[in-house]
Amino acid sequence: MRPLKEKLLIKDATINKVQYDKEWFFNLEDMIYYLKEDLSEVEFVRLPMLIDGELEVVKCCSFEDIMRARKEFKEKEEKLISSFVLSITQFSFFFNDVTNFSIFNFTF
Repeated sequence: MRPLKEKLLIKDATINKVQYDKEWFFNLEDMIYYLKEDLSEVEFVRLPMLIDGELEVVKCCSFEDIMRARKEFKEKEEKLISSFVLSITQFSFFFNDVTNFSIFNFTF
């Protein structure tokens, strides 16, 4: 995952953003392109945003929303990897037991 800093996102001209109260909201589609990650789990709100001189209502998310979703994704990924490793370990023990046991006795 690409490291993120909110200040750099705010300065980046390729990401459309809007500030409400004191919180910045980033165009979700721009963030997906910028990070090249699946952000489908990120919570979003639809906000009006000026894009290329036109007012559009787009999906927006805060920096905290992105970081929370990335943390949850990383935790899920770590659980999946550990369960996969456990499964492989169990399979290898089973496979070793099976190869040491012969059901058929062939003589040639």
